[in-house]
Amino acid sequence: MSRTAEAAERAARRPRRRRSLSGAALRALAAAVGAGALLALLTIATFLYLPRHQAEGRAVLANADFRAGFEGWQTAGLVTLDETELGHAMLQNWDPARAVYLRQTVALPDGRTSLRLSADIAVRRVERGAEPWHTARVYLVQQTADGDQLWHRETALADLIGTTERQHFEAVFEVPGTVPEVILGIELSFAVGHMDIANLELAVVDERPLFRLCATVLVAGWSLLGFWAVHQVYRGIRARTVRGWLLATVATLALGLFMPALYRQALIDALADGFGLDLPDPDAFGHAVVFGLLALLVRIGRPRDPLLLHLSCWLLVGALSEVLQLFTPDRDPGAADWLADATGISAGLILAELGLFAQRRLAAMRKAQKDKKAREAKAAGAMPGEAPFMRR
Repeated sequence: MSRTAEAAERAARRPRRRRSLSGAALRALAAAVGAGALLALLTIATFLYLPRHQAEGRAVLANADFRAGFEGWQTAGLVTLDETELGHAMLQNWDPARAVYLRQTVALPDGRTSLRLSADIAVRRVERGAEPWHTARVYLVQQTADGDQLWHRETALADLIGTTERQHFEAVFEVPGTVPEVILGIELSFAVGHMDIANLELAVVDERPLFRLCATVLVAGWSLLGFWAVHQVYRGIRARTVRGWLLATVATLALGLFMPALYRQALIDALADGFGLDLPDPDAFGHAVVFGLLALLVRIGRPRDPLLLHLSCWLLVGALSEVLQLFTPDRDPGAADWLADATGISAGLILAELGLFAQRRLAAMRKAQKDKKAREAKAAGAMPGEAPFMRR
């Protein structure tokens, strides 16, 4: 056999890497992307345009109108009441080394709670202090049974400097059932100036039945789409080890998505301490690790799919996971979390490509050695594995 024929035969035997998807796979992918886009639009429309909470609520703040003076409140510095207007409190601070405040600890009912905080606020000549939070602010911070304050959660109703006319502020804070109480703070935190607050209200509000029904339908839709996507990816992976790690990572992602922030934070902190890591943002680190591992496993398990398809799909999954956090009581979607997801995804795909490249090089080297031995055996007049005394 000539060298040209031998080269053609080796090329025919060499396995080809598939660089494109079949028609059926493309149709399935298009259907999944379309369903995901539709669910995303419906989710955003539900939260933007459908009223979520009841108009009336159950007041939980003691002495909110200051009829009994400052009874039930913790005070510091120059805090006074306007005698001409009921419920109008004034805070003044001219020493940037001091904090002037009104604070009250509020016990919450059992279970998940939605708290609506509202107030009319005005400030005059407020100058920011040394830290970004040294301003005239009104906040609501969650406090655990051990007394730990969860400042990583969204807390601020208003955060003001300069001079502003009286304006109405209102926000609803979602508090998980694992948090027994919150602290309402009204303060000039190491910032000089004058602050007025009136018509203060803190009330527990219930979700509207129509909103809860729509949210339940959307959660069911997202769950079905997620189960279908995981099933399709799982079917395309033949390696049992990769399959097992993929299922474990997906379960970890689902658990972390709906796990209360208190437990999730404790778990991430314990892992960081175990590995001796000092993490400035443990939540972002968790995002990057989980999505990086998912991208790594799926790329290793499905190396024939286009790399750009892996990258785009995982970026979309990261965005969808942020959308799903709208349904959780203690999570909020954020661009920073998605950037952490994208960083982990990119790192996972790079590691997978390096591993696949090394695997292909090793396979090529083994095949070259095998072909060399075959050529040497043929040149010696014996087929591989044939003993010399068997020759005729």
